[in-house]
Amino acid sequence: MRALVLFLLFLTVSTQEKSTCFQDPSQPWCSDADLFYDTEAVLDDINSVCTHAPWLSGCSIKRSCEDGRMNGNFCLRWSLLSDLCSAQVKEDVKGLAGCSNYTKLCQRNDTAVRQCKDPNLQHVPGLISSQQSLESVSALCKEMPDMQGCSQCSAATFASCPDPLGTLSRLCLSMMMADCKPWSEMCAESQGGLTAFCGEDSEGECSGVMQMYFHFGFNDYILFKRWVPCSVPRYTWSCLAIILMGVMDILLKVAKLRLEISFALSEAAGRESSEAEESTSSELLEMTTSLRRNVREMEDVHLLPQSYRELRQNMCRGALAGMTLALDYSLMFIAMTFNVGLFTSVCLGIGFGHVLFGHHFKLNKDASKTLQRACCS
Repeated sequence: MRALVLFLLFLTVSTQEKSTCFQDPSQPWCSDADLFYDTEAVLDDINSVCTHAPWLSGCSIKRSCEDGRMNGNFCLRWSLLSDLCSAQVKEDVKGLAGCSNYTKLCQRNDTAVRQCKDPNLQHVPGLISSQQSLESVSALCKEMPDMQGCSQCSAATFASCPDPLGTLSRLCLSMMMADCKPWSEMCAESQGGLTAFCGEDSEGECSGVMQMYFHFGFNDYILFKRWVPCSVPRYTWSCLAIILMGVMDILLKVAKLRLEISFALSEAAGRESSEAEESTSSELLEMTTSLRRNVREMEDVHLLPQSYRELRQNMCRGALAGMTLALDYSLMFIAMTFNVGLFTSVCLGIGFGHVLFGHHFKLNKDASKTLQRACCS
C-alpha cells in the first residue's frame, strides 16, 4: 500500500514537471515532447490550423501527404506543424490556437525539446508562404491569364484562391517564368522531397525561366530542359557553343554550294565525253564551262530521279539540307529566348562564319545564275 502511494506521488510530481514545459521548455525533462505533447495532440493542432486557414502552404503539403502524392520526412507530424507555425516560414498564424503549443516549445533559443531541433522534423527548406505564393500566382496570371490554373484563382485573395502553393506549382510546372523564381528555389532546396509540387526530377535542378522581352540573366532554357546555364562559367561555355553552331551553319551552306558545283561539273563532263570522246583537255574545259552556264535548262529536269546516280546525289542534298535546317531553326529558337547574351552569340556565330567562309559565295555572273536555285533555296 505504501509503495502504491509513493508511485502515485511520483507520477503526480512527474506530470506537474512535464506540464511546466510549455512555460519553460529549457528544463532537461522536456527533451522528449512525446511525453507531454503526444501524437494525438499534435494532429489535433495541425487539423485546427488547417480548418481555420486551409490556404496555408503547410496545409497544401498536409493534403498531398494524405492523398499519397507525397511521403517521407516532410509528411511527419512535427514537420507539418513546423510548416504551419514556424516563424521562418513567415505565415500569418496570429490568433490561431493550433500554433500556440508549438510556439511555446520551439520558438525559444534555449529550448530543450528534441523535436524542435531534429533536422528530420523541421519545416520544408525554403518553403514559400501562402502570401508569397498568392502574389506570384497573381503576377503570373496577370501576364498570361489563359494559363491553365489561373481559373482557380480569380482574384488575389485567399477566399478565391484556396490553394496558392498548389496553383503556383501547376503554373510553374507548365511554363517557367520570372515570377516562378521563389518556387524554383524552394524545389532546389527541398532536394526532391516535394515531388507533388516540383515534379519527379526536381532534385538539385537548376530551373529556367521564360521572359518574352530582351533581358540579361543566366536562367534561360537553351533548346533542352536541362540546358540552363545558371552560372557565369556555364553561361560562357553556352555562348561559345552557340557561336560555334553559327559557324557550322555557314560551313554547311558552303558545303551545299560546293556539292552543287561538283554535281554540275560532273554532269557537264559526262555529257561532253559522250559527245566527243576524243576532245582535248582544253576543249573539254571550255565546253564544261559553257555547259555549266546553261545547266538551268529546266525542260530536261524530270519529277523523280531516273538513275542511281541522281538518287545518290539527292540523298547527299537531303542530308545537307536537313542538317542546315536543324541548325537554322535551333539558332532561331535560341534567339527567341530574348536573352541578350544568347542573341548576340547567334549573331556573332553567323557573322564569324561569313568572315571565315564568305569567299566561297563569290561566283561569276554566269555561275551565279546557274546555281542560284541550289545555293539560296
